[in-house]
Amino acid sequence: MANPVTTIDEDGTIWYALETKSPFQMTPEEKQVIDNLANAWNTFIELPDSEAGPNDWADFRHAVDTCHYIIGTRVARRVDPELWTRA
Repeated sequence: MANPVTTIDEDGTIWYALETKSPFQMTPEEKQVIDNLANAWNTFIELPDSEAGPNDWADFRHAVDTCHYIIGTRVARRVDPELWTRA
């Protein structure tokens, strides 16, 4: 049976959901990685432009996108390990 979960956003919005164990979902740790990537991006774009190289934004964005791909592939492997572990 799923556990009820209540979350309150900073703006006071209340969210109700059921906590389930499903291979179709990210784990809490994977969600934390995604949140950390968002925080890294938001911090990065606040850095002074005067110190930026011509490709810094594109390179950093590509690195974040690559991390997103890796997390997504982890979920895909749980859903269909036979397909996603082929060489």
